[in-house]
Amino acid sequence: MRRIPILLFILLSLEAFALELPEGWRLPTAKELSGEERDNQHNSYISENRFTKAEGDFNGDGKIDSAYILISNKFNGDGLFLYLSGTKGYEWHILEESNWDKSYPDKNYVYSSPNMGVGTLPPSTFRRYVGKAWPTPTDIVPTEEDFANPALDYFRFESAGSLFFWSKSEQRFVRFWYSD
Repeated sequence: MRRIPILLFILLSLEAFALELPEGWRLPTAKELSGEERDNQHNSYISENRFTKAEGDFNGDGKIDSAYILISNKFNGDGLFLYLSGTKGYEWHILEESNWDKSYPDKNYVYSSPNMGVGTLPPSTFRRYVGKAWPTPTDIVPTEEDFANPALDYFRFESAGSLFFWSKSEQRFVRFWYSD
């Protein structure tokens, strides 16, 4: 009988440490992530969370940041969010949002699962990806100092891919496409 209150206390304590997600957003369900493309055997690197979370010191401040693919509770779509450390502590930043209701109005689009993945590219791999890209004149191409931190690999499975990296000169995250 004493075990139940102790177990309940432990569960409630763990809940207190849970990350509070941005309003209107949730984590993907196991069903939404059940596609074969999310299996590690089908990808060039391993993901312990089916390519829905990436971690690294993305802005170079010595603290680990986290990127998540989240699902909207308000519309058919998903987004790439970054839980980024800064001078005021950690804050949420949205890097990309896909709203299928806006993209396909009056089409009764039914959202089934996120079609994007996210991963962490260490600086050396980040450099190799940039070396394979064909930047347009409008792209902010990473400079030598930008390769000090890992980058976020944001990709559609077996299709388009882009990097989000912290540009030291711009003092912001920049998107750089490496495939279409």
